[in-house]
Amino acid sequence: MQSDKTLKHSARKLATLSIENDVVSTTKVRHILKVLSERRPPSYRQLLRYYRTFLQRELRHRQALLEYAGTLSTQTVEKLGDVLNLRYKRPISVILREKPELLAGIRLSIGDDVYDASAAGRLASLKRHSVIL
Repeated sequence: MQSDKTLKHSARKLATLSIENDVVSTTKVRHILKVLSERRPPSYRQLLRYYRTFLQRELRHRQALLEYAGTLSTQTVEKLGDVLNLRYKRPISVILREKPELLAGIRLSIGDDVYDASAAGRLASLKRHSVIL
């Protein structure tokens, strides 16, 4: 039985091998899964769980979830994508999700980074920081 640390290290290596040209390659993932299923290493299921976790993390770091209220022009979304690619120094795909409860503005999430420029976010911030006299 492999230690948890060894399994995580192996899964992280497999996730790194799954990346081609700064993108998670479905071909490479399929190949890795095929080899793993044929060889069935010790703690196979746990290794697969860790591998999935690391792949999900890689995908989250390469996708920007742009939540918005109102309308956004295609030009604005393209410009934002270009800025994100430069800032993060890797290709970032922008996923759009309309979210009327933001009231106005946008909220952008990339991995663990969250940028909130929405009216709902500002109101929540005011509520958190207000002092009742």
